[in-house]
Amino acid sequence: MVVQRVTGIAPDELRGLAADTLARLGHGPVAVILGAEHEGKALLAAAISPDLHQGGTQASQILAQAARTAGGGSGGRGPLASAGGRRPQALTEALDLAAQEATRLLGGKG
Repeated sequence: MVVQRVTGIAPDELRGLAADTLARLGHGPVAVILGAEHEGKALLAAAISPDLHQGGTQASQILAQAARTAGGGSGGRGPLASAGGRRPQALTEALDLAAQEATRLLGGKG
């Protein structure tokens, strides 16, 4: 599992960076969770390996609680999801929650 806060990235680039990072890590099971602050908002993205998705895990599940913590919501189906919120000061906590949820969903595989 990769969990990282990044800087200097636009919202539409964050999901792409999560997907690119996932692709570079090779074979699963893998989860990538990225967070960034942009224009006073918290941004999150999650990408999961195909084997995890085929096993029934949705990337949006990883971000649901984290997004609420950051003052927003999450969206996306399948192996790639994004979230945003109006509380950038909660980004570190949101990343920690997303990592905990990923660990729970992956059953310690990541």
